[in-house]
Amino acid sequence: MNKKLTERLKRHTADSLLLWVKFHNLHWNLHGPQFKPVHELTEGYYDELAEDYDLFAERLVQLGERPPITLASSIKTAGQSELERDSFTDKEVLSIVRQDFLTLLEEYRETRDLAAEAGDSTTEDIFVGIVARLEKEVWMLEATLRA
Repeated sequence: MNKKLTERLKRHTADSLLLWVKFHNLHWNLHGPQFKPVHELTEGYYDELAEDYDLFAERLVQLGERPPITLASSIKTAGQSELERDSFTDKEVLSIVRQDFLTLLEEYRETRDLAAEAGDSTTEDIFVGIVARLEKEVWMLEATLRA
């Protein structure tokens, strides 16, 4: 078992939970001419984060480790930050999500590469898929923000 890899998985588990909460805030508290499509988009994003959260936590258990299981431990472990505001324009929401996804992409690429170096093809495969999904989402967000 690679300790550095499992520590990264713990961080990703915590980040997924923290972003799940953050994206709910964005989902509930946005306004602007693109309210409906952005509202629906953020719902899809937090659903994906919930799936990632479960996937990372289960992989940790498979590797003989325990994921962060409380909100307090997740906040302490996470690299992402909370968002205290409660009012956002539709364009702000897209920009915030884009930046969070870019941060995740950097982190997830490093974890994918670390898993490959460690010979952990299962963990590597998890991150290959998620990186591909996030790259596409960032591309779509950037195209939308250019409008």
